[in-house]
Amino acid sequence: MKLFGVTTGSLTLKDYYHDCLLLSDFNVNDWGIDRDTLGSLQFHSYWDADNRNLIVGAENKIKGKVALTMDGAYNPRTDSIN
Repeated sequence: MKLFGVTTGSLTLKDYYHDCLLLSDFNVNDWGIDRDTLGSLQFHSYWDADNRNLIVGAENKIKGKVALTMDGAYNPRTDSIN
């Protein structure tokens, strides 16, 4: 299996020991598996310090149309995903 695509983005982690702040913004353009191009993927996340949750979202577009979208929250204290 061969994965391909062009990845750009950033990851920021601030004040890990107190009010943790985690920010990510990744894009994978023209990604795919083997010979199949599956579109362009955007992944975003941030740390919600007030509720102590990681908020995540992702969207995959194929030819400008949204084919897949996902959003939710992860709570590390209870190890649960919403």
